[in-house]
Amino acid sequence: MHIQRLHQLDQLAPLADSWNRLAQDVPFRSWDWAEAWWRNFHDALTTGKRSAQLFCLAVYDDDQQLRGIAPWYLDETPTGGRTIRFMAGDPGETVCPEYLGLVCDPDHTGEVVDAISNWLDQAQRSRGGDDRWDILQLGPVDDSDQPTRMLVERLSQLGCAVHERERMSCWRLKLPETWDDYLGSLSKSHRKNMRQLVRRNFDTGQAIWHPVVDDASLEQGLEILQQLHQRRWESLGEPGCFASPRFCAFLHQVSNRLLKRDALRMGWVELDGRPIAIDFAMAGSEVTFVYQGGVDPDALDAEPGRLCAIGMLQTALAEGRGGMDFLRGDLPYKAHLRAQPRRTVEFRVAAKRIPARLRHRLWVTGETAKQFARNCRRQLSGASTGGTTNKAQR
Repeated sequence: MHIQRLHQLDQLAPLADSWNRLAQDVPFRSWDWAEAWWRNFHDALTTGKRSAQLFCLAVYDDDQQLRGIAPWYLDETPTGGRTIRFMAGDPGETVCPEYLGLVCDPDHTGEVVDAISNWLDQAQRSRGGDDRWDILQLGPVDDSDQPTRMLVERLSQLGCAVHERERMSCWRLKLPETWDDYLGSLSKSHRKNMRQLVRRNFDTGQAIWHPVVDDASLEQGLEILQQLHQRRWESLGEPGCFASPRFCAFLHQVSNRLLKRDALRMGWVELDGRPIAIDFAMAGSEVTFVYQGGVDPDALDAEPGRLCAIGMLQTALAEGRGGMDFLRGDLPYKAHLRAQPRRTVEFRVAAKRIPARLRHRLWVTGETAKQFARNCRRQLSGASTGGTTNKAQR
């Protein structure tokens, strides 16, 4: 195996098809997602004394076949040094990606990981030059992501300092074969509620499910998504994702690419002639990932979120998908739908050089203090309210 470091989009573009294939149907790891994010957010990462450049490692076998990609960029600041991050893993959490990881041929995982770890080990020894790095920050990744965990373990064996911290759980629902089977998995009260919603709304024709199937419905859907998402979040006193022009441009670009690959699963519920809820989802070969959504704050009595969930679930079941992932956030509706939490983690690896280790120790000390303060506030909040709180996501 040998590695080529790529630092321009025009160098990466010829790898697009292979990249998407190696992403193993996880949309957040795809070329479509990573390229659109870099194109729209790169300028925001290069301001003042901060700079960002692509730092992708392409791994080839002896026959020049692409076997893996480390989809990274280098984030450099005077205080933080040179930090390698996943593309789309933006510190500002504007895009909120999930399940990031190495893009790797499953039949060559060990060889790809060894090649990347050896390359990083050589690069960290450099006192200067473009390959030098101080911190490797990888996350959020699924706790069971074997290639990423293998890479971290290999770097630890080579003498790097490693810190692992838990991130917010994602929630995934394992789908049965039929809608009736799914209803049978719910509690009695939730099963009754879902059946009533279907009979009262969809069976009567009062509610209509509109899937996005072409360019025209995509443009209509994106407009509805932006309006409903913003109205809902503004009603809660929050700005909403679509307040960012960069995010709007990013999602439009990703949507068009996913639609062309038949990987977009977007649809909205129309009740009495007006849209009241919408979900933006992406399809892998087995799992549908529900990424973004919006509801009409003036129609909450009609349970728009549940109506939209019914449309998404019935679509996934009709396609024979094995699961639906509702991504991060411990919100009650996910458990009510019978989704189960999946642990996600973030790894921080420090190079062996003394400056890098010092930066890492300072960061760990600061994070430990922040976590202690958060735990204290949580305990005080629980003692005063007699319960727990949930943080809304997206």
